[in-house]
Amino acid sequence: METFDILQDKFGNQTDKTVYSICDREGDISELLLARKHQHIHYIIRSKNNRKSPDKEHNLIEVVGSQAVAFTYKQTVIGKDGSKREAVLAVRYSPFVCHAPYRKGSKLAPIPL
Repeated sequence: METFDILQDKFGNQTDKTVYSICDREGDISELLLARKHQHIHYIIRSKNNRKSPDKEHNLIEVVGSQAVAFTYKQTVIGKDGSKREAVLAVRYSPFVCHAPYRKGSKLAPIPL
């Protein structure tokens, strides 16, 4: 979360720029998702959890999975043995409000993504 805080401090007043922080699954925590302060600073996170909506009727994978593919791109993937292959990645996105998990001693608000 420290990197995301640094981005917000450094670029918070630079609204003429769009800033993205890219995180792996370790960034898929509610506290980071709630930390966004500026509309021009975004994060892209490879999801770890299939989050549910506050009414628990929908989940993130079904909502995003139902969207049309926005674009695809190729990425070289290197295996542990050093072998290489080309992966084709499809990108989909959608607004989603997820249910905040229980935290002992505090109540987190629903998280708009």
